[in-house]
Amino acid sequence: MNTLNTLRHAIGVGGSASDKSYSMVLLEKHHLYLGKETLIVAAERAFDRSFAGNDPKYSIHQSASTLMQVGEYTINVSQSSKQYHGHAHEVETHAGDGHLHHHAWKDHQGYVAFDVHDLTHRRRDVYRVLAAITLELLADHVTGVYLPRENDVFPNDGSALDQLQHLKSL
Repeated sequence: MNTLNTLRHAIGVGGSASDKSYSMVLLEKHHLYLGKETLIVAAERAFDRSFAGNDPKYSIHQSASTLMQVGEYTINVSQSSKQYHGHAHEVETHAGDGHLHHHAWKDHQGYVAFDVHDLTHRRRDVYRVLAAITLELLADHVTGVYLPRENDVFPNDGSALDQLQHLKSL
């Protein structure tokens, strides 16, 4: 799916709904574990409010798994020092050997995934929330941002930043 089609699909123009969750995955050259404090700082910058735990609608809970509550959105945060288990063949086939999308996928050795499983929310609203937190964590060690539901990768060559800023502004 090309970038324009991905954005159209993300805001609900064209395409069909799927039973998959809404997700954004930071593909990493090497995995940097994000502890609760790092996630709190990123969430506070992304949403301009406290995540210190005083308001259950804006909080982060970390134990065996990590849950981030952003208003009405519950985001499951998973991370690993292994490659993401997504649709590698489809992404690589779509992107082609010499393309930046292919390298963003092929070169990652870890990931941080942000998943919203509640499909009752509007697609554009979910992607706005996911883009806000993902933007705060985009760093040099990230090869790209993968959207499994859309089966697209934004390489971290400047285009990921542009695409995430666009999604955040919807």
